Amino acid sequence: MDFPLGNKELRIGILGMTEGNGHPYSWSAMFNEYEKEPMEDCGFPVIPRYLEKQAPKTFGIEGAHITCICCTGYAGRDRAEHIAHTRWHPGFLDAMPLGGGKAVNGRLKNHYPKGLRR
Repeated sequence: MDFPLGNKELRIGILGMTEGNGHPYSWSAMFNEYEKEPMEDCGFPVIPRYLEKQAPKTFGIEGAHITCICCTGYAGRDRAEHIAHTRWHPGFLDAMPLGGGKAVNGRLKNHYPKGLRR
């Protein structure tokens, strides 16, 4: 694959969810595929109906995966966990302020600029 990151995996995080917006579910499905049963309980009936009409080959993007989900405000930890369980995600984040993240050896670590560190 000729990818700007070379042969490294692109790890994508989803931050936030607003009322009436099920994009964290649909985007996770597009990148990571999905499990039908938990997706049925996503709270957005149109999403599983749309997904089941798509050809299996249209799911997944080579070299890219949703690896973390953070929901705050309208949707909190429970929603992030549910999204993660529609297709296994290596992790999800609680409602916490994020200064940024850095992937190190397959783990997401806080990464604050030097000027913000204590």
